[in-house]
Amino acid sequence: MVNEKIVTLENDKVDQGKVIKYLQNLAHKVVSKFP
Repeated sequence: MVNEKIVTLENDKVDQGKVIKYLQNLAHKVVSKFP
């Protein structure tokens, strides 16, 4: 049970990283549109 919870936490971290990168890319695109 404990190992499963740890794996889930690690997966959540990876997903958060992807979301953060996506938001950063999105923000960069929006900013680049406005000089």
